[in-house]
This record gives sequence, structure tokens and C-alpha cells, in this order.
Amino acid sequence: MRPAHRVPVTADPLAAARLAVTDIFPGRARDEAMISVLHQWTLRDPETAKAWADSFRDDRLKTRALAETQGVQDRHL
Repeated sequence: MRPAHRVPVTADPLAAARLAVTDIFPGRARDEAMISVLHQWTLRDPETAKAWADSFRDDRLKTRALAETQGVQDRHL
């Protein structure tokens, strides 16, 4: 398993998102990694980050992720 910190989110959010999804086993650690990536991605490209969050299959995680994108946008406008 490759450490997610190998691909800085600010440098390549899509690569960081792929690492979080493919290289971390499902569960709390992966959820937290995905939210972390999403937060940074939202700062850089809110529309694409929201689209990624909207694609989450787990309803609980999707709800949390969409709230995260909205919260980041609200704080940084």
C-alpha cells in the first residue's frame, strides 16, 4: 500500500482521490482520507470536488462530503 501523502492533494487532487479510494481499505481511515482530499480539492476546484462527492455510493459519506464542500465554500467566499 502506497502512503497517500506521496501525492500532495494541492498538486494533484485527482491522483490523491484515486489513492484514497484504491489504496486504503474501506472503513474509517479511508473515509477520513477522502474527506481530507475533498476539503483541499474544494479549495482548489469546488465544482469538480462536489461532483466527486456526489459520486460516493455510501449515503452517509456522501451526505458528510457534500456538507464539507458546502462548508468550505461558505467559509472561503
